[in-house]
Amino acid sequence: MYSSDIANAKVKLSGILMKSKFDQALFKRMDDLLSKMQWLIWDELAVIGSFIVRAVREHLATATPSGRKYAYVDEDFNLIKEHTASADGDPPMSFSGLLMESIDYRVLREINTVEVGVWSNEPWQWETLYYVGLVDRKIDEESDSDLAQFKSDGYHGVVVVDEGGSGTPVDKYAFYLEEGTEKMEARPFIKPVIESEEFRKLLWNFRKELPAKLRERMRRKKLPVYFKLKYED
Repeated sequence: MYSSDIANAKVKLSGILMKSKFDQALFKRMDDLLSKMQWLIWDELAVIGSFIVRAVREHLATATPSGRKYAYVDEDFNLIKEHTASADGDPPMSFSGLLMESIDYRVLREINTVEVGVWSNEPWQWETLYYVGLVDRKIDEESDSDLAQFKSDGYHGVVVVDEGGSGTPVDKYAFYLEEGTEKMEARPFIKPVIESEEFRKLLWNFRKELPAKLRERMRRKKLPVYFKLKYED
């Protein structure tokens, strides 16, 4: 399972109780109230998670086919689909839509954390059998007429696939796209959102407003409790 550590927003809440001023019954009331206030924290973390997921999907939707063109063919070299990739460093072009559908978030309540990533056991619908690079490849037009035609049509490469294969799990190739490989430059789709000014502003407001919201809830109960908020990126 792939998840982006960069997308984690961690919140730790500690209540400093003036125990000497409270008897055990009041302290228990405080403890119960603090437990109920956890819902406020979880709701705020869910807002952050929803923002990241929505922004990542919008970022993917803006991808432009400005990279290399590939032909996806069956074992008899019949064209199934052509795909123009995005340029190096740009968000990946959608091929099946599975990546975009698999982006989600989850709130880990036990540690007050929201985690955003790609969760899916579904494979890509095609298994890659082998790849033929066409650039700078010497092709005999008579013996390799199929490849010669693809090269003359401007394809950078030919991907021979099995439509009934098991494919690569989406969370695995999502990691390859985000981080890149030895043979492929990264096409990040989560990092640009996390590093955006809009996301930084959201986190700033989160850090600034949550303690005030917590104190306000306590003030309504007339309980003088102070909170310390710690954010880890």
